[in-house]
Amino acid sequence: MPRKDDALRSKATLNDGENVSWSSIVYTILLLTLITAALHIDSLLMSFAVVASAATVAGIAHRCLPQSPILPLVLANAIGVYACAFIFVVEILFPNSNNVAIFFSYLIPLAGFATGLVVNRDRLTEPQTAIDGKTMIDRGAIWSGLSIAIIASSLAVLHIDVFDDILPTPALLGFAIGLSGVTYLSSQCIAEVMTETGDLFRDFFSTIRGLIRPAYAFFTFYLLFVIVFASLYSIIDSISIAPHFSIQGELRDMRFLEAIYFSLITFSTVGYGDITPVSHAARIVVTIQVLTGVVLTLFGFFAIMNYRTDNK
Repeated sequence: MPRKDDALRSKATLNDGENVSWSSIVYTILLLTLITAALHIDSLLMSFAVVASAATVAGIAHRCLPQSPILPLVLANAIGVYACAFIFVVEILFPNSNNVAIFFSYLIPLAGFATGLVVNRDRLTEPQTAIDGKTMIDRGAIWSGLSIAIIASSLAVLHIDVFDDILPTPALLGFAIGLSGVTYLSSQCIAEVMTETGDLFRDFFSTIRGLIRPAYAFFTFYLLFVIVFASLYSIIDSISIAPHFSIQGELRDMRFLEAIYFSLITFSTVGYGDITPVSHAARIVVTIQVLTGVVLTLFGFFAIMNYRTDNK
């Protein structure tokens, strides 16, 4: 009986000749820039490390696995997620570490992963190293569990005043070196999972593109209802002497921009509480809008799914 191909090999065959779109590359760059800005990284060196490491690891992945063009892009996005997790751990465990130690500690696990890709390059592309989907999931669970165990151990052991006050830099570097061992040993599994993830994202966005037209029609209709109810709120306030809404605790007439905002959050059933109806007339209209919003949303999603089924 023929042996099953592993996920990486089969996906690489499917990906032959396909190119990553420029829009995906631009999206990845914007995502990394957004993450770098959102993390409030004080050190320019660390900000540079986030972007440069993503580009470097993606380039190494492309050189090691050119038959899988989606892998570098997925890895670049994954490194953005890794940067968030790394800064989170540093802020909790090593708040007194200096910027240079943080910079190198961030890069060390990525260097371990990149080294694993280079060392295992032949194994990643050889048919005899094929694994089935169950084995890949089992390996992923093992390496993920090991990584979580390292982080949990660090939370239990390293979050002690002596490490925080006296030895923050050695403790952080030791943590990074231990994590780099995990990324090195699990580099093949990570590459396989990332390749599968890339194909899942490609299928997902392909489905989304097919639903743009019905979704646009639905949201246009949705926004029309938002404007209709906003107009009703504005009219109610304009024809009455007493105010019908409390806006941030103040009883006053509602401006049309505030009416649009209130109509939108009411239609979506969010309700932040900064604007509340205080009269019976206003509450009746709000109740009608909430019910209309629920029904419209249900019918809208049903229509979008039917459009997808009818156009397969």
